[in-house]
Amino acid sequence: TGWYHQVWNDEDALSINQNWGNGASILWTAVTLRRDLWRVQFLLTGEHTAPSDADMQESAQRVLRMNQRVDLPGFVAFLRRVA
Repeated sequence: TGWYHQVWNDEDALSINQNWGNGASILWTAVTLRRDLWRVQFLLTGEHTAPSDADMQESAQRVLRMNQRVDLPGFVAFLRRVA
């Protein structure tokens, strides 16, 4: 992703990292999240429009969170924190 970082361990260690967005890839991340939400909505409703039912919208966001580890409101909150 073009995100530089360096880690020094004084002892043996296990590190698990997930970098899904940074300044170089933020637009790609936004487009990917929106596309994946659209796919989930289509699978849930069979329609190419956002579901009008609030419960269905929350279900779509919940599936997006499970697949991508963040939903659109969470992504917007992330952008506001780092902006």
